Amino acid sequence: MNLLDTHTHVSPGATSAEALLAGMDAAGVGRALLVQAFGRHGYDNSYVLSAAAAHPGRFAAVGVVDPRRDAVASAADLLTRGALGVRVYAIAPEHDWNGPIWDFLDRERVPTAVTVLPRDLPAVAAIAAAYPRLPLAVDGCGFTDATDERLRAAAALRNVSVKLTAWNIDRDADVTPMVELFGPGRVMWGSNFGDPADRRYPELAAMGRSACAGPFEAALLGGTAERFWWSR
Repeated sequence: MNLLDTHTHVSPGATSAEALLAGMDAAGVGRALLVQAFGRHGYDNSYVLSAAAAHPGRFAAVGVVDPRRDAVASAADLLTRGALGVRVYAIAPEHDWNGPIWDFLDRERVPTAVTVLPRDLPAVAAIAAAYPRLPLAVDGCGFTDATDERLRAAAALRNVSVKLTAWNIDRDADVTPMVELFGPGRVMWGSNFGDPADRRYPELAAMGRSACAGPFEAALLGGTAERFWWSR
């Protein structure tokens, strides 16, 4: 099985792209998304873009859109520089749910990761309803569980998927409720490598494999990600 990791964070040092690649080789993971680590690098996406360019068969970059300037220009620049998709870091205080960025992402059909706390899941649902052809992936399942009515409302929108990361699995290794809520075609695994920095990649990959084992593991560990990120 060609495992695809949809959520890694790399930085120079112990969690470098080279360290991730070595861990992927040891764990048998084929490809990974390098998701901009906002807490460390803010809106400077240069490291993930250069790492993805250096290893195009193994990495792809998802850069954070900068809403402090022209967000549309920021997203367009990321795509021009090779990003596979973008990340809207809605936890940042400067984020604007009403900005023109959504028109651009919808028009270009850009695979978009959205980082939100549970309180902002209704805003994700509103965007998904307004732009039904825009593919949205909620990082860490919105940092909540499948019983949350705000997440359940978002799940009713067919263009909303979720990334099931170590944050979720640490709290509940039974991923069945999330898979039942979204369906296996809208749930994708991500290791969350690099956050925190002291967790080794083979451990994270083994945890993901164990949690996703079963009749839908091919979708959760690769198939859903392939369609969402690489097939557009």
